[in-house]
Amino acid sequence: MRRRRRFYFPITRTLVLLIIMLVLMACASWMLVEHIKYLFASHNDLQNRTVLTLAANIVDGHINATLAHLQGLAYLSSVSAAGKDGAIRDEWLDRMRIEAKKIGFRRISISDFEGNTISTTGRQFNISNIAEQEQFQKTIYGFSSVSGVVTDRITDTSDTQGEVIIFQVPVFKGAVVTGALSGAIGLEDASSFLAGIDTNYSGNSLFIIDGSNRIITYSKILTDRNIHYRHSISFFDYMSNIIAPEEQGYILKNLGGLQAKNIYMYVTKKDQHYFSFTPLSGSSGWKLVEVSSEEGIISTQRNIIYRTGLLILAVTLSIIVSLLCLYIISWKYYKIRALNRTTLEKSGFHLFMLSPEGIAEDFDEGFAKLLGIPEHSFSFDFRELMDKDQTIFPQNSIRMGQSFRLPLHMADGRTIYLLIQVIGNEEGGFYQSFAVDVTKDELIQEHIRMIAYTDLITMLPNRESFSLKVEELGRRCLRESFNSAYLFININDTHKILEIFGDRVARNMLLEAANRLSSVAKECGGLLYNLGNDNFVILLESFSETQELKYICSKIKDLFLRPFVVFDNKFEISCRVGAVPCPEYLRQTPISPSDMFRYGEITMRLAKNPDNMFILNAKTYKSIMKELDIERDLAQSIIKNELELYYQPIYDSINDRIYSVEALLRWHSVRHGDILPKTFIPMAEKSGFINQLGDFVIDSAMAFASQLKDKDVKVQFNVSTIQLMQSDFADRLLAKFRKHCLSHFSVGMEITEACFLENAPGTREKLGRLRACGIMVFIDDFGTGYSSFSYLKDMPADCLKIDKTFVGGLETSNKQKTIIKAISYMADALGMLAIAEGVETKEQLDLVLQSGCRYVQGFLIAKPMPAKDVIDFINGFNSED
Repeated sequence: MRRRRRFYFPITRTLVLLIIMLVLMACASWMLVEHIKYLFASHNDLQNRTVLTLAANIVDGHINATLAHLQGLAYLSSVSAAGKDGAIRDEWLDRMRIEAKKIGFRRISISDFEGNTISTTGRQFNISNIAEQEQFQKTIYGFSSVSGVVTDRITDTSDTQGEVIIFQVPVFKGAVVTGALSGAIGLEDASSFLAGIDTNYSGNSLFIIDGSNRIITYSKILTDRNIHYRHSISFFDYMSNIIAPEEQGYILKNLGGLQAKNIYMYVTKKDQHYFSFTPLSGSSGWKLVEVSSEEGIISTQRNIIYRTGLLILAVTLSIIVSLLCLYIISWKYYKIRALNRTTLEKSGFHLFMLSPEGIAEDFDEGFAKLLGIPEHSFSFDFRELMDKDQTIFPQNSIRMGQSFRLPLHMADGRTIYLLIQVIGNEEGGFYQSFAVDVTKDELIQEHIRMIAYTDLITMLPNRESFSLKVEELGRRCLRESFNSAYLFININDTHKILEIFGDRVARNMLLEAANRLSSVAKECGGLLYNLGNDNFVILLESFSETQELKYICSKIKDLFLRPFVVFDNKFEISCRVGAVPCPEYLRQTPISPSDMFRYGEITMRLAKNPDNMFILNAKTYKSIMKELDIERDLAQSIIKNELELYYQPIYDSINDRIYSVEALLRWHSVRHGDILPKTFIPMAEKSGFINQLGDFVIDSAMAFASQLKDKDVKVQFNVSTIQLMQSDFADRLLAKFRKHCLSHFSVGMEITEACFLENAPGTREKLGRLRACGIMVFIDDFGTGYSSFSYLKDMPADCLKIDKTFVGGLETSNKQKTIIKAISYMADALGMLAIAEGVETKEQLDLVLQSGCRYVQGFLIAKPMPAKDVIDFINGFNSED
């Protein structure tokens, strides 16, 4: 389903105030721009004066700096440079050329007191020009001076490239002036005097003119098309298109009396051009002229105003966008906060601040009402509503993410359960938290726990509760030693009552039995548990001696001597009691619930005696513990490589050779020594480990069979009934058979007659499939147990192994001879082989062979031996043929 997009902009009182504020800001910005415009228009004269003064100071600084550089060179010079000593003169000229290039002079000249001059160009002359003589006379009197625009004596040309400005300083020898040092700067280099001056503010142009009003240099040409500039021309001639002749005379008249630091300003009648003149104190009659037009000033001011306006507009727009974003974010935050508050109130969440001491602050009214906190209370202590033995508060510290489950006792007797979650970091000793009322959930959980851990018939703690109690005692014994015991009770013949009188009577009978047992448990300080139906257990967490257990067991039995009356029915019911003392707890060794149930089953089985009572003593206890220990180690035997297959040969009397070998499992335990199969095989079947043992035997036997391929000797392995009953047994066995690439009928499996009593049709189908795929079937221990000859006629088997009980004592029993002969004839008639087991003497061998049994197995032929030894035995035995 597509959602329709909607744009919603909230209009609130805050937004209206924001718009009014923005309008006022826009008006203030417009007024500010207009005021700036007025200031520019009313202060044009002040602007020009300020710019001209700053520019004049800069130009004076450049002139004085040039004179200072030249004065420094004067101290390095002497009149002798112009004398007759040519070596000294050449050295001085070379040095001055380098210095002139550094300072920016076109050349440097030195004159003696009579005016004889030599230049770095190598030219010599005498000062004869009137202007030069005036400047020279001023210099030899000890004053530095700057000339106007003069023609370069060296080039002697009227071209601008030949016009220079002469900087001249006195040369001292001691305190006496001995001559003058001059430096010539071309007009094209004079622009450096205006370096660093920015006149863009007022839109003007600057000119430097000498005492004769000739232009020395300028910066920025006016945009007036009628004005064209070039150097070394009278300033007023260049301005003839702007300044009328009568205006020129007026300006020149006023410039005649212009003093240093003063500014003379004049506005032309034509086109309103502004002229500002100020003397340059560092020169001889030089003046700095500022020329600007009304149009240029206004254009520059307009650009500045526009830029200022754009800047104010950009700032205003940025402020508007920022304020709108802040407004929207603030509005959304307000809505989200309101929604969160409503959600919290509806969902039962209560926010508050919690201290490590259990003090709550900043809680809402709903939380106060839930806990019965008085109105206008700003804080309360959780510990006042909790049990005095609680250990939650106070705490050393609280961390974010921590949670508590608190049972709180109200004044009206109710108990409220709160789940508290810390969701913030420390703020002034308190942590932001929230609480949820989970009372209903807790009551439901208690009901579930009651159902899960209570027997619903007797309302006693059930098997799960008993398991938890055993685990609790296991943890307790790690902290302290104590003497404990378990009394397992089983009520006899309850199934008969259920079958005859029905479920209702049986339930009430169990309820009455539970009441009687409860009275005993209460009297001896024990705990009664119902393990299911008619099985109970009384836990004694502490007792003094075995005699006390006997007394309690007798008391329980005496309770059942009194007949049970249920409705109109009267029953004589007895019980069995098995006591299990726990010396492990004294040794601080825990007991698992599964082991304890196993002990109970053993004691109940041992209690099937005339007294219907049994107390597990130390000897029986050690025997059971050893059995459990062996069973645990058996589960690790494969991993620890403690299992090994031995092989016992089977002799073929007709061919006088070894026909096959039977694989027999041996367990060489590191802890318990060699353990017989009759001991550990039942353990494996009981614990379910038999399947893993069987897989080990089959894998090892088939691997050994692959070693005997060229010896024509078969390998037989035993398969238990439990293995055979597995649904995928045949598939897995055939997979192993194919994996080892064995030939047909090179291996065989031995099964007992008991396998045929369980699921005979299914067993027959599995065996038939295995034989069809090349695995032989041997029926082991034939003639023992629940022998039945009827299943043999259709059972797919290859061989019957006559049990050794029929071979032992064969020398003195004609009946056993007859049985062996009958079995041999029957096997032969059914197309099977017969193998006699347990042949240990020569006489037994002769009698077995006389009875028609050609295959023999027993100590007379060979004892079971490891794989390597049996190969050597086969090689030695069969090679004698």
